[in-house]
Amino acid sequence: MVNIPITFLIAYLCVVGNIQQPHALSLWKSEPSDPSDYGVDISFPIHHYIDKAKAPIGHARYAEMMKGCYAKFSPRECDATERARMDMNKAQPSSQHNYTAIGFKKLKAPAAAWEPLISFYEANKDKEKLENWPRGNTYVNSWDSPTYMVSLEDQQLRGGMTVKAQIWAGVKPILEEWTGHKLEPTSLYGIRVYKDGAMLSTHVDRLPLVSSCIIQVAQDIDEPWPIEVYDHAGKAYNVTMQPGEMVLYESHTVLHGRPFPMKGRTYANVFVHFQPVDHEIMNKRDVEEHKKPLKKVDGVVGHLTSLLTGGKDTKPKAVLPRSSKGNIGGHEQDNHDEEHVQRHMEAIDKEHRERVAPAASATSEKHSDVLKHVKEAAMIDDQAVKIKATLEAARRKAELLREKEARERAESGLVNEEEEEDNTAIGRQARFNRRFASVGESSEEEEEEKEEKERDEEAVPERMGHHNSKEGRAEAERQDIIDGLREAAATGDYATLTELLDEGHVSLIHDTDENNWSVLHEAIRGGNLDSVKLLVDLGASLTDKVASGGAALWIAQYYLGEEHSITQYLKDIGAPEETEEF
Repeated sequence: MVNIPITFLIAYLCVVGNIQQPHALSLWKSEPSDPSDYGVDISFPIHHYIDKAKAPIGHARYAEMMKGCYAKFSPRECDATERARMDMNKAQPSSQHNYTAIGFKKLKAPAAAWEPLISFYEANKDKEKLENWPRGNTYVNSWDSPTYMVSLEDQQLRGGMTVKAQIWAGVKPILEEWTGHKLEPTSLYGIRVYKDGAMLSTHVDRLPLVSSCIIQVAQDIDEPWPIEVYDHAGKAYNVTMQPGEMVLYESHTVLHGRPFPMKGRTYANVFVHFQPVDHEIMNKRDVEEHKKPLKKVDGVVGHLTSLLTGGKDTKPKAVLPRSSKGNIGGHEQDNHDEEHVQRHMEAIDKEHRERVAPAASATSEKHSDVLKHVKEAAMIDDQAVKIKATLEAARRKAELLREKEARERAESGLVNEEEEEDNTAIGRQARFNRRFASVGESSEEEEEEKEEKERDEEAVPERMGHHNSKEGRAEAERQDIIDGLREAAATGDYATLTELLDEGHVSLIHDTDENNWSVLHEAIRGGNLDSVKLLVDLGASLTDKVASGGAALWIAQYYLGEEHSITQYLKDIGAPEETEEF
């Protein structure tokens, strides 16, 4: 390890001593330009979501990262991946055998591995390829800072498989001496290249990635970019590296990541993974040795076996590397277990339903529309930050569409005074009022009828029940907005759809008519992909069915066909297939 100046160590420990996490020992060679940029107090959550009051800086950075994921994919997908990551961080380390006292070690890479590795990189660094990450994956912030791979398995790059074998052979004896066990290779993709602003969420690797090492290959950075690791005692360390150095770590139980934005242009390293040949035997031996009942602690008695396995006779499953499926990507992509993520998405959906269940039991069918509004409002309260990011992007897109339409009108010579007026802020409001006159304006005759009706309602309130004049007007206005949303979605009027949603009416996308058609259903049938994507990102249901047919994907297939871009988009995001005959 690197020698640490005692003055810096004391100052650093004073800073982190007040936080509600294990203390962090920084292994900087020199003090960073801004000490607040690194440390567990601003790191990403590892087991549970961050308490904003205890870690405001870390919470803000994490929220900003998740906001980017929501905008790129959807809140449902991103949140499910995060839950799966933290679940594995909590469950896997306690169920696996550890082979060393601390869990990691830094040293110089052996020449037998380093020399062929650096030669291969220098010869092929200009041939890096974009790394493909699954939808909703939060292990890296690929939407802000894409990662690249110089793959040892790329057949277009000469000698990659030979170099791969040399790296494995070069580091294997060192890892075997460190762990005290014979090892077998399990994973080695290639050289990952991070760019400016890149982050890597702290995680453990999925089996069979057990005994591993990171070799630092090359870097062009403004300041060191540390690896955050948590040893077997739960203490956090920041470990820095230089080209030619490597860090050994038990990747299946030692949490590791780089949850701090990289400051620089290029940072390249390679991940080399092994598994002890007797790993399952060691796990079983651990369980057998701890079958005796535990002492009573705070009223709880149990067996270590159940604590290690969560009360179930299960073990984390090993997965085939994504490279075997023809993907360009690193080992963290194997952590994206589709089944695990899908279970969390279903749990998220269930939580939304349960949140309004008490209200449902107390509400009659007569008031079902009010219940629906309460449910939608609860969902929006929970997703306000996510929706804000989506609407900001939609506003920008709508403005671009308006500008494009204005240019096309000008080029065609069709611009008149009314159209010119419509391009101003006041004009857009006028155009909106003209389009949905029932919301804002009515004829003189209609106004008289409306006033007479209000007088009658106020005179006989008991006859009207809960539909008094004020509530009646509110419901009428609400229905007008819903009609406006439906019409904008059905006609592909993305700009108007965005205007209505941006005025605080997002919850109304969950409303359905007497035939169970929602705003999303109308947008799909209307064939406007932008509108469909916007509504899906805002949480519109992909599983709700219309009365005379199926759900979202069924509507797309029925009205648009298999080849339509909307049909393909719905399949890509996992909209369920229909199996019933309609």
